[in-house]
Amino acid sequence: MIEQSLRFAFKASNNQAEYEALIAGMKLAKEMEVKNLRAMSDSQLVTNQVSGKFQTKEPQLIKYVEGVQSLAKHFESFELVYVPREQNMRADLLSKLASTKKPGSHRTVIQETIKTPSISGEGLMMVIEEENWRSPIIWYLQKDELPKEKEKAFKLKKMAAWYSMVGDKLYKRGFASPLLLCVSKEEAKRIMSEVHEGSCGSHIGSRALAGKILRAGFYWPDIHDDTVMYVRNCDKCQRHANLHHVPGEPLKSVLSPWPFFMWGVDIVGPFPVGYKQARWIIVAVDYFTKWIEAEPVSSISPEQVKIFYWKKIICRFKLPKYIVSDNGTQFASEKVVEFCRSKGIQNTFISVEHPQAKIHVEIDPPSWRRETITQEENNRALEENLDMIEEKRERAHFREFAIKQRAARRYNSKVRQRRFQEGDLVLKRPMGRDKEGKFAANWEGPFRVQEAF
Repeated sequence: MIEQSLRFAFKASNNQAEYEALIAGMKLAKEMEVKNLRAMSDSQLVTNQVSGKFQTKEPQLIKYVEGVQSLAKHFESFELVYVPREQNMRADLLSKLASTKKPGSHRTVIQETIKTPSISGEGLMMVIEEENWRSPIIWYLQKDELPKEKEKAFKLKKMAAWYSMVGDKLYKRGFASPLLLCVSKEEAKRIMSEVHEGSCGSHIGSRALAGKILRAGFYWPDIHDDTVMYVRNCDKCQRHANLHHVPGEPLKSVLSPWPFFMWGVDIVGPFPVGYKQARWIIVAVDYFTKWIEAEPVSSISPEQVKIFYWKKIICRFKLPKYIVSDNGTQFASEKVVEFCRSKGIQNTFISVEHPQAKIHVEIDPPSWRRETITQEENNRALEENLDMIEEKRERAHFREFAIKQRAARRYNSKVRQRRFQEGDLVLKRPMGRDKEGKFAANWEGPFRVQEAF
């Protein structure tokens, strides 16, 4: 038993509601391909007007009667019978449930909301649908029409085995659902929009969107690619997407043509207070030799930076051409910039969050291993490794040979050698897909061997 309850999103009189319920039931029976229909109603007015016993004068009811008579032509036999309300309790109960319960609260009853009257003329027009991917399949299933090209005809026959017609609609046999309604590209756009960002949408990913559409019972070719493009072009998804961590520009190398031509400067700290209240260290690294100059300071003012430039760089290594630093106030202050300009030094400022600008300074502090191992211990370990290098090299060679031998033994266990000589007739495997299906030959030929390598 199939039960259906209706809710009206418009104001309707009692007679109008009776006609709407009758028309909805007839449409449902038509979709189920019912041949003989017997409808029962507890409204004497509706039954007598449809049968012609009562004269219909109201224009609105005339349209309803014409609508019922038009739907009745789709059945081999149609009969509308009047029954008293006492014998129509089940339908009366469904009408009360539809008006008192929220939609979706009944799992065993089909609930439908009718937004506009079925006789409304709004939006009614002659629609001529353009040919789409479904047209050849429908023509083949209904009229047994095939394309003239043999290859296309064979492909269509093979593909049509997965499709069937239910009424005037095309369905595909699926795995997510027994029957998937085939839709056009325009309908697919509306379905993706509703599922992805509609009232129940949650802006899910492309793979989840495609799966949700299939579980809802819809299908069209390229559903995966279309959902990928739809999610990729969704405005809200783009706005709330994850940040890009991949560099957007090629790496530009910073080259220094000779020693002490370019210096990278940064400040390390704060550290625990040391000698002369020093808490910070100004560090400069030469880009060519990686030579390090450092100076502990108690503050990181522009004046301290000027003194460091003069004392640690200019007085010891002459005037550099470039000094690379971040755009902190101690480096980008007017005093420091004017001091460098007066000496012919060009300041290059890079963002604080750009790690490439400070990479030389921040990786140069020694690790724990370098701090704990002396130069003598390192030299002694190096000499010991050099004395054993021949033994380690020979051991690695034997290990490599054994690994390759095991791999070759396993591969050769499945080999069946075939040797050909000049003049032999041979068969070869066809390169393209065979149109004859699985019963076609797996080899083609014969061919004569012209040269054996």
